[in-house]
Amino acid sequence: MSPKDTALDLTQEPNCLCFKVRRAARAISQHYEGAMASHDLSAPQFSLLSVLAHAGLRSVTELSELTTTDRTTLNRNLGLLEKRGLVESAPGVDKRTRRFVLTKEGRELQHAAKADWVRAQTGLEDALGGEQARELLGGLDRLLDWLAGLEVILD
Repeated sequence: MSPKDTALDLTQEPNCLCFKVRRAARAISQHYEGAMASHDLSAPQFSLLSVLAHAGLRSVTELSELTTTDRTTLNRNLGLLEKRGLVESAPGVDKRTRRFVLTKEGRELQHAAKADWVRAQTGLEDALGGEQARELLGGLDRLLDWLAGLEVILD
């Protein structure tokens, strides 16, 4: 039997949650990336601006927990946003930590980009149908809750 005969083709595997969720996440991310392009923001950067708009001054650790983003990626995005003058940092509780907050420009850009985010969101909801979109979001919430409990068990 050749290696090709025993290879698993995940594109044909109907029950691989990992492959399908990652594929769906990439497609959804591309949809939102298109909506944010005119604002020169990536979807994660817009999400970060939105979290800061509502959460206020936060440390990298707090932002990492709020966004479920690894610290390396988060630091890179915060650095890019800081260079653009959209966020600013202040010393944290100790000298090893920094806390970030939106600047006036960051708040204005987040507000302006929000209309395009709403259009992207509405487009996906319309494509799925309202009830199916609510069911999908509910299922994802339940999955995330379950996975958060699993992490406690595995630690």
